[in-house]
Amino acid sequence: MYKRIIIFISLIFVVQQVVAQVKKDSVTFTLGGGVDLYYGYHSSNQTDIPYYVSHAKHNQINLNLAYLNFNLSYKRFRANFVPATGTYMYANYAAEHQTAQHLVLANAGYLLHKEKKIWVDAGILNAPYTLETPFSKDQLMYTRSLASEYSPYFITGARLTAPLNKKLTFYGYLINGWQQVKDVNKSLSIGTTLEYKPDSLNTFVLTFYAGDEKSTRNPNFNMRYYTDIQWIANINKWNFGAVASIGLQQKSNNINTSLNHMWWQATCIAKYNFNAKHSMAGRLEYYNDQHQSIITPLYNMASFDAFGSSLCYSFKLKRNAMFRLEGKHLYSTDKIQADKNNKATNQSWLAVGNITIWF
Repeated sequence: MYKRIIIFISLIFVVQQVVAQVKKDSVTFTLGGGVDLYYGYHSSNQTDIPYYVSHAKHNQINLNLAYLNFNLSYKRFRANFVPATGTYMYANYAAEHQTAQHLVLANAGYLLHKEKKIWVDAGILNAPYTLETPFSKDQLMYTRSLASEYSPYFITGARLTAPLNKKLTFYGYLINGWQQVKDVNKSLSIGTTLEYKPDSLNTFVLTFYAGDEKSTRNPNFNMRYYTDIQWIANINKWNFGAVASIGLQQKSNNINTSLNHMWWQATCIAKYNFNAKHSMAGRLEYYNDQHQSIITPLYNMASFDAFGSSLCYSFKLKRNAMFRLEGKHLYSTDKIQADKNNKATNQSWLAVGNITIWF
């Protein structure tokens, strides 16, 4: 693993010197990338930290995500290709074909209407749900919220982007399902997003998802509905992010009776930038899944709920390098978490250090 990290870092610095941007005959090619290294210590002492997807290894220096980002545009065409490796990839793409297990994103797009800037893109795409993405450098904090860890980071299918006016943009999706590259049931899902920017400081986002989630793994699942509302703001030295979401999973029981099970969450983040290098961020979150529609508790309890609090210090080492320290605490009403002896408890904590480098 360490050999791969050294090779990847060396490649980044070589490419950074050789390739900045190529423009020829209206073709624009750009190359970027990043490396996200972390050390995490969790109170459970389990190698795979319970309930985490990103930065999810205990008591070891590891690679969360290392990626290269290839972007190509030519006249009315564009393409985005992001190969990657790391523990994030192993956790999120484990069920996919071996080739897809090393692709964060892979998509191509065509400009349908030049004046109105209407695009259609297809492939593996960024998901529009919640506040956070896999790319650490773009996040207000290093760790991700439960809301983001248990909603899609990526989707596969087609996306229509249509600006309605200068402040409002509509996105429509026809996709394989809830965070999957390979369609597991041959039934397509739909999604929509409305993005509203009333001014340069605030952004509001409303999303919707509907799809049949029946699969070999979940044979009793039927339709899933999900919506969230997001607020993102940058005001003076402050950055804010908040999201609330609710979902409904329809299930069939042994007598073919339809059951409607709901889950919901709320998350808020505030970050204060002391200066160009130093900042501090805090997060409060609550996640409730009473019927295991999304999260299966460790100790076979009927329900999952967790209240989380996090504090993150960030130090920008250089223009393209950042060091972070973060602590996170989770408290649950029921004893669904693990202590250091692998016994049930109702709380846990995580301490994590991170270095992110990008170009």
